[in-house]
Parts: sequence; C-alpha cells; structure tokens
Amino acid sequence: MSVLPAETHSALSQLLQGLQAADNNVRSQAEERLSTEWAQSKPDVLLMGLVEQIQMADSPTAQSFAAVLFRRMSSRTSKDSSGQSRELFLTLQKPQRDAIRTLLLQGMATPSVVAQPSLRNKVGDAVAEIARQYTDEDVYNDDGSRDTWADLLGALFQASQSPDAGQRETAFRIFATTPGIIEKQHEEVVLSSFTKGFKDDDVAVRLAAMDAFASFFHSINKKSQVKYYPLISDILNILPP
Repeated sequence: MSVLPAETHSALSQLLQGLQAADNNVRSQAEERLSTEWAQSKPDVLLMGLVEQIQMADSPTAQSFAAVLFRRMSSRTSKDSSGQSRELFLTLQKPQRDAIRTLLLQGMATPSVVAQPSLRNKVGDAVAEIARQYTDEDVYNDDGSRDTWADLLGALFQASQSPDAGQRETAFRIFATTPGIIEKQHEEVVLSSFTKGFKDDDVAVRLAAMDAFASFFHSINKKSQVKYYPLISDILNILPP
C-alpha cells in the first residue's frame, strides 16, 4: 500500500518520463521541475515517491530509473532547517527518514527486484548511499543518541543468508561499499557471515564476500585485524591457482 496518494505518483511518473525523454527541450523542462517543484519544495515527497516507485513502477526500466534518481537526489546538497548544508536525505525530519529507509529495505527484498540482477544492483547501490550518509555524518535520534540505522545490518545479514544467490551477493556488495556500518559489537556476527560467504556455492557471492571483507579489513585498526587473520586462508582458496 502506497504512503503517497495516487495523484502524487501520477505526477511523479510524468516527471520521470520527461526526464528520460529523447527531446532535449522536454528533458530540460523536466529537470527544472525536478529541481524547483520537487527537490526544493517537497524533498520528502520526492524521495518517498521514488522509493515507492522502485516497488510500484510498471517495468524494470522504470524501477531502475527510480532507484538511480533516488540515489542521485538523496545525496544532492541542500540546506536543512538550520541553514546548514547537508545531503538532501539528511535534511528530512527523522520520521520521514525512517519511513523512507524502511521502504528502501523492503524494495531490496521485493521479488520483482530480486529477479532482475541489474535492477537489484541499482537498488543495492541506493541502500549503500543512504548507509554511507549515516556513517559519514553525525545523525541523531530525538534522545540525542547517534542514529546508526541499526535495522540495516540485520537486513543485510538476513540477505547474506538468503536462499537466493542474488540476494546474498547484494548484501556483500553493500558491505563492500560501506564497511563502516559494521560496529564492534557486531563483529562476531559478521565473522560468521564472511566465513559462510567465502564458501558459498555461487562464485559471484564468494567474490563479493571477498571484496566486502577486504573493505572491512582495511577500515579497522591493526589490533582489531588480528582476530580476522584465520579468514585469510579461506580467501586464498577463493583465488584461482
């Protein structure tokens, strides 16, 4: 069920069609509307609409474009309520951010997304972009504690254990892009996830797990690296002789 009304999605669909038009004039007008009527005036509606289009659009092409545009617009620099320049997603109020990121994770697990490798990767890239913003910036809950998007790590761990190889690969691709989401208290869970990924039956999953581990390993200090030394032999078994 859509959070936004049907007329909003109708207007957004027309905008997306204009942005993909072959006619330069039509495309330029759509770009102007995107900037002034959506990104500046109602960024919450724009990002919510795009993340819903990932699930609701009537074709993989439209879903892919929504995912790509979401990633692009969410990282666009804008001013928040205090006048500070931040990425567009982070200028939203916490309830709006929470709703959008929840729908984004749901979109990643949507069957129509999972079944299309290219689309699945684009949605994964959108998830990784939002994850990066949470790790790069100081985002706070209402009580003053830091908001780390705790649900993300659980969702990625679940995806890494999925019966679907594409889901498993996507989880490790996101880990590779944003290793900072793995906090110290989660290291044991991550250790088991990597161990299983290195021995996956699917070669693409094994390679994605290796890439994710390399990113994670380089992101932690040398003292913390020691506990992961036993995994190196598993990595060597992945590499061709």
